[in-house]
This record gives sequence, C-alpha cells and structure tokens, in this order.
Amino acid sequence: MGSKHKEIRTEQIEKHQQLLNKRIEELEKNGLQKDEINKDKHIKHLKAEIKRAKNAIAYIDKREQTKQEANKAKADKANKPAAEKESKKEEPKKEKSKKSKKTDK
Repeated sequence: MGSKHKEIRTEQIEKHQQLLNKRIEELEKNGLQKDEINKDKHIKHLKAEIKRAKNAIAYIDKREQTKQEANKAKADKANKPAAEKESKKEEPKKEKSKKSKKTDK
C-alpha cells in the first residue's frame, strides 16, 4: 500500500475511514460499548492505517518543501552577477607553508 504520491495517500485515508465507520456501526448494532469497540482488533488496525497514511503525507510535504528550498537556493546561486564570481577568482589565495620533516638518525 506504500506510495510516494499525496493523492493516493489521501484516497487511502478516505477508504480506511469509510471502513472504520462501517465497522463501528456494525459493532454498535451488536450492542457493544465504546470501550469494547476501541479494543476491537479490526478497529485498531484501521486506525493504525489512517495514522500511517497521515504520517506519510506529512513526510511527503516535508520532502517537497526541502526540494523547493534547494531549488530556490540553486536558482539564487545561478543568478548571482558574474562580477561577484570574477571578483572571488581574483582574490589571491593564501599559500600554505610547508613544514619540512626532519629525520633524526
């Protein structure tokens, strides 16, 4: 049931919510109390599936936001004036001092 698409995940939530509502109605017809209904394995499973789908949607949103921020940073970097890039090239680089290794024999 795993999917990386938000639309599919929302459809899954709707489907599980409908199944959950049907199951609750069936158990209420049988005369079960709310505490007993919440202990039902099928109810627990459907609630867990809804929770998983909601967490997946949250992850998808977070991933999309990160991608947008990365693309924006990339575009900003590409749009920098060429003069700034050239001025950075013209700056002299610091020379590294080499330490000579002395060997004692």
